[in-house]
Amino acid sequence: MHKTFRQISTLLLIFGSLLMIDSCKYDPRKGFNWDTNLVAPIGYSEVSILDFLPDSLVQTAGDNFMSIVFRDTLLQTDVADFITVPDTEIQQGLSLRTLELPRDTITRRVSLGFIANQLIAQGGQNATIGLTIINNNGNVTTLPPIANVSSDNIDIDASQFFEYADLSAGFIDLQILNRLPVDLYNVGFTLRNKNLGNIVLSDTFPSIPSLESVDATYPMAGKSIESALVGKMTTLSTLGGFVLMDTSDYIEIRLIARGLKATHATAVFPNQTVIDSIAKVKYYFGDKLKDVQLTKIAVKYGKLKIRAFSTVEDTILFKYELTSAYYKDGTHPFIIGKLPPAVNGVPSIVEDTNIIRDAYIDLTVNGTTYNTSQQRIKIDFLSSGKVIDFDLADSVYAYFGLLEIEPSYVEGYIGRDTAIFKGEEKIEVFDQWKTQLDHITAKDPRFTFSFANTIGANARIDVNKIKFTNSKTGATKLLDAPWISTTGNFIAINGPTLADTSEEVITSLAQLNASNSNIAEIIAILPDKMEYDMRIIANYDKDSTSHDNFGTDRSSIKVMLDAELPLEGAIDNLVLRDSVPLNFAASLSGKVENVNEGTLKIMLRNEFPVQITAWASIVDENYVEVAALTPNEGFVMAAGSVSANGVVEQAMESIYLKTLEQADIQNVLARGKHLVMRYRADTKPSNTPVKFYANYRIKAKMVADFEYGVHL
Repeated sequence: MHKTFRQISTLLLIFGSLLMIDSCKYDPRKGFNWDTNLVAPIGYSEVSILDFLPDSLVQTAGDNFMSIVFRDTLLQTDVADFITVPDTEIQQGLSLRTLELPRDTITRRVSLGFIANQLIAQGGQNATIGLTIINNNGNVTTLPPIANVSSDNIDIDASQFFEYADLSAGFIDLQILNRLPVDLYNVGFTLRNKNLGNIVLSDTFPSIPSLESVDATYPMAGKSIESALVGKMTTLSTLGGFVLMDTSDYIEIRLIARGLKATHATAVFPNQTVIDSIAKVKYYFGDKLKDVQLTKIAVKYGKLKIRAFSTVEDTILFKYELTSAYYKDGTHPFIIGKLPPAVNGVPSIVEDTNIIRDAYIDLTVNGTTYNTSQQRIKIDFLSSGKVIDFDLADSVYAYFGLLEIEPSYVEGYIGRDTAIFKGEEKIEVFDQWKTQLDHITAKDPRFTFSFANTIGANARIDVNKIKFTNSKTGATKLLDAPWISTTGNFIAINGPTLADTSEEVITSLAQLNASNSNIAEIIAILPDKMEYDMRIIANYDKDSTSHDNFGTDRSSIKVMLDAELPLEGAIDNLVLRDSVPLNFAASLSGKVENVNEGTLKIMLRNEFPVQITAWASIVDENYVEVAALTPNEGFVMAAGSVSANGVVEQAMESIYLKTLEQADIQNVLARGKHLVMRYRADTKPSNTPVKFYANYRIKAKMVADFEYGVHL
């Protein structure tokens, strides 16, 4: 093959050029080999103070001047600190003192024919009168007068009332109706126990006109009474007259038992409502009323509870109902408990709870009062129809409770109460300050104390003491501010109104700074806790004639600290760090084994107005150091040049060179995964305040200048 002149000339030119490279060394055993310099950027780092502060803490002005700003809630008092809804419990007992025996009427009639037969049996003149009545039945004739006759015993069965009872209360009403055609006078009547023989009642009535009646009532307290009773007309007199004789005409005796209660009874007790009452429950909030006048409560959560036991051998039914409380559908919260009969003297027991959610309680009893709820208690005796023995040893006790009320809303007048707050609160934000900017001393800190009120009441706050402490160093500082109560001042804070129950009203005090407080001294100790002694007086400007206070389960008064710390100060030993990944293989096209020796060049730019000492190292994937690129004492960069207004107008640039032998280079190229830059910032001269801007940076670029071997 023949080469053209152009091709031969090109080859000679390339060969001649290679001969001109001083470092080219030819080894016949290796073929052609020469070294050349390769300059490649390897890594780039850039840091600012912003990289080490949470975004929420940093505020920058239009000129990028930086301030640290934060809000810390130092104290919070909730509605519950002023109002706690107490538990209420009502006890209701049931015994023979409250249980009534049956109410009923026993009726017996004494006919004119019966009276006539009684007269005949007596003989003499009375027998003549008796025969006249019998013989003239249905005729109009003269009825002779009757004087002082008595009847035989009249059996009266009271078993529908009881078998036996020792009565503690109640009455028997006696009615005598005259259905004879003549007037009666001097009418005596006696009622006694048939077996015991004792008299239950006895009375005499002077006159009972024809077709009229007489009534009398007899207390039964202290009497014993049987179901087998005997009644008797002890005396009976009539006037004579010309009448239609009818032996079916009669005298009617009525016995009406009512309200009978016993200390002991054997009876079939009827179904009856023993108790059905409306109880008004007055709430006292705290140790005493303290003028709290609530008109309504919205209940987020609560409990209705019933506990009951019974020794009665019949069923007892309870119902406990909050009649002044309403659900959205208009119904009342209630709970029902049912006690089965006691068996063989073993009491029956029931305990149950109903949960109340999203109910509304009217505490005004239809606008007539406040702090008062109405509750209905209904106790029913459910008869089994069996005769049971019941005495005062038998009883039923029930406890009804409205418990654990958690209001979602209260309204009314919450009182002019005083809540004392003493304690300590952790101040977390200074931990962040200490961690990130421990070595910056702020020149002009500014604090603002604010009060966020979502309770529907104005309040007065007396701040007796606020003390800041660094618990690690033991340093303490009492806050010296114009509104500390020792100066005779107090803080008035407003609350929202009923027009907007979700409003938050912010009251901010005058900003504290170095000229009107010792806040700079407090910042200097970097406190991590605050000790406080203050009191909050609700409704300091109102009395109980106003019922427009309110509070929700989210309502509170919060004491907040807003701080603004301009980053103008002196720095002592502030450390900043950065780490950037390295990829030598990509930079050297994968042929890292051809690198013979070379230099790593660190190009630094300091835009801060403080002196920077830099350290650079290369680490592996586990951040274990592979090679230190700077000496142990670091590489010092002077501060940026500052203009008259405190702004850096010219950054300072420096270059640091690190020459590596081939073995070191190969170790770095094989294991190096990250470039780690560490900077220490110091104000020089010390304690000379400088300003910090968000656009200040420390920049570092690492460039590799390697001798790269080429082989043919």
